[in-house]
Amino acid sequence: MRFLRNLLVTIVVLLVLLGVGVVATDGMLRDEVERRAAAQIQKPAGFAQKPTVTVEGFPLAYFVLIHEIPAVRVRGDSLTAQVGSNTTVRLSAVDVTLHQVRVQPRTVESEQVSGTAAVSYADLGAGLGLTASPAAAGLVTFTSEATVLGHKIPIHVTGRLAVDQAAQTVAMVDSAIDVGGVSVPSQVSKQVVAAMLKPVHLPLPYGLKLTDIDAGADGVTLHVSGANVSIPHSR
Repeated sequence: MRFLRNLLVTIVVLLVLLGVGVVATDGMLRDEVERRAAAQIQKPAGFAQKPTVTVEGFPLAYFVLIHEIPAVRVRGDSLTAQVGSNTTVRLSAVDVTLHQVRVQPRTVESEQVSGTAAVSYADLGAGLGLTASPAAAGLVTFTSEATVLGHKIPIHVTGRLAVDQAAQTVAMVDSAIDVGGVSVPSQVSKQVVAAMLKPVHLPLPYGLKLTDIDAGADGVTLHVSGANVSIPHSR
């Protein structure tokens, strides 16, 4: 979440500008804050294009001067993120909002952070070394292949992706398996799922937590949140 830190460091820089007498209308100040923030966080965050930054509060100059912003929202596409220890995936439709943002001497603090990001099935499957596709009623199917007597047989695992908030892992639950079109008994399927789809650990910085995951027609949506988040910065 380096882009959150860089976004708010930009706001700190603008505080300094105001302190030496730069005066602007609310609209000009807001445009400058949002423009600089978007430009500064694009590369460190891994956005392919400049994100959209929206800063709330009117008049903004007042909130900047008291070092507190009601809310800051960042939206963008094509953000590369690390999943597990050695895997990266491309996130799209990134939408993160920081509420009640306070700029302290060494940290930027937010009472509440919430956000979502989408992962396509192509990227999800590539990250796991499998083929992923949507199934009915919010389920996901992962497909692999086994070679039996020289013949490749498809293995389809269909189930629901669930978040263990305490462990911060994503795993498949309520799964069903078919091998070459033949359903596998549940006592066997559990062993196959355990070997084929191990829980994925998704640690997030600054006390943020992965809270939920939804499967849709085009991909899965990750939900994150955090309370009393503190992000270090240097002025």
